[in-house]
Amino acid sequence: MVVPIWIKITETQPIDITIRAWRTITRGSHKRIGDEWFQEKFEKHFEPNAWSRYGYSPRTAKYLAYKRHLFRYGAKSKVNGLVLQLQGEGQDLVLTGTLSRLLAVTFEARGYPTRVTLKATTTVYAPMRARKTPDMIDEIFRLTPAELTDYTRRLGRYVAAGIRDVRGRRVTTIPSKRAA
Repeated sequence: MVVPIWIKITETQPIDITIRAWRTITRGSHKRIGDEWFQEKFEKHFEPNAWSRYGYSPRTAKYLAYKRHLFRYGAKSKVNGLVLQLQGEGQDLVLTGTLSRLLAVTFEARGYPTRVTLKATTTVYAPMRARKTPDMIDEIFRLTPAELTDYTRRLGRYVAAGIRDVRGRRVTTIPSKRAA
């Protein structure tokens, strides 16, 4: 499963920066944004009431009743023959925690000149294009408008730092001729 996060670069390629250097700068900046998103925001998508912060569709009453029933009777969830302990009591988005653990282990941010792509392995119950169930993949990788603004500003700072770094490497000092 690959999910692109589109954060627009407001800077344009300066005339004195080569295309190769520009692409290296933007690729590195996008990868850094993806890694920072994972470190800062990933776990917040599995917290209680994350649906209200990120605008997820609330879970149905039938699902919540099923989940309460499982916790009430101490039932365990079986996935591929493995018995998983229920962990999400009081959290409407977490049942066993398998999806969050699997995403955390297999997460990889890939930077491209125009975007960052987040790559991870998911469970079978989190399809890429959900029809009857909530689109969990869209929910997990969603950004609030404030977060999007913050990451756009950061991306601009990282690109500007990359430009300064490239320009700084090009400066050469010419030794002065000494009078003999």
